Amino acid sequence: MDLAERLSALGPAVSVTVSVGEMEPEDHETIKEVDGLGQSGVVFSILSGPGDADATALWIEAQQTMQQTESLVADESRNLEVTIYDAFRQTRLGRICSGVLSLGKVAAVALVDGGVEQVFEGALERCLRQMASDVCRPWDQAPNRLYVRR
Repeated sequence: MDLAERLSALGPAVSVTVSVGEMEPEDHETIKEVDGLGQSGVVFSILSGPGDADATALWIEAQQTMQQTESLVADESRNLEVTIYDAFRQTRLGRICSGVLSLGKVAAVALVDGGVEQVFEGALERCLRQMASDVCRPWDQAPNRLYVRR
């Protein structure tokens, strides 16, 4: 199975739509500038589901899950950052991002509202922890990052 097929198979596994070959042109230009991504690889978009034009519903779902987790943890002595990270990993957004970032030698996911403004690079867990932190913010107030797993 090639990379595009593996990527396409991730969507149904976590109940999201992965649209291979589709990406905003300005985001594609930014991504090509990141060392190691260049012209190779598979371009794709993650959508909340069939018929959706974006992933806003995934973001809101993950944000609400982490807010609920935060309020539950407030009464316990558990580490809030770890608990929120674990909650994020269980959401559809967390699962699809984890799956995508696990593909290939270098993988990237952009969570943006408008266009890529920042690049965050790191190991898988570091990228996912930063995503969890960013997703705690409202969609339109997030830092519009491209997360690159190396």
